[in-house]
Amino acid sequence: MPGMSGLELQQCLSERGPMLPVIVITAHGDVAAARQAFLGEAVDFLEKPFDGAQLLAAIDTALGGLRTVSAAQSTSPSTPVEDRLSAREREVMGLMVKGLHNRLIAEQLGISPRTVEVHKARVMEKLGV
Repeated sequence: MPGMSGLELQQCLSERGPMLPVIVITAHGDVAAARQAFLGEAVDFLEKPFDGAQLLAAIDTALGGLRTVSAAQSTSPSTPVEDRLSAREREVMGLMVKGLHNRLIAEQLGISPRTVEVHKARVMEKLGV
């Protein structure tokens, strides 16, 4: 993008108010950029070329997160913990409890191992572990 990188745009959006789900798509990704994107609470970090299934899964995760935030804002504190997880986080948690490693979870869900790590961290945080 001329004049601003995607990560700068993500930061600008987060400073302006309500957080919109962000999916970073790049042709020149590296670990530092992925880390920065996930620290900015990006839903996913896709490197080109990617297949349509990966993008659709990321969009599903983003929409699931919006539903989760909306539900969390409208429910009482007695909401079961599992209901606070996004659909993708529930999928990752299901594979976590089966003892699968990040790479196997990533393969089964069609996402990167780093994305699995981020989802696992969010699951652990929401579960208070």
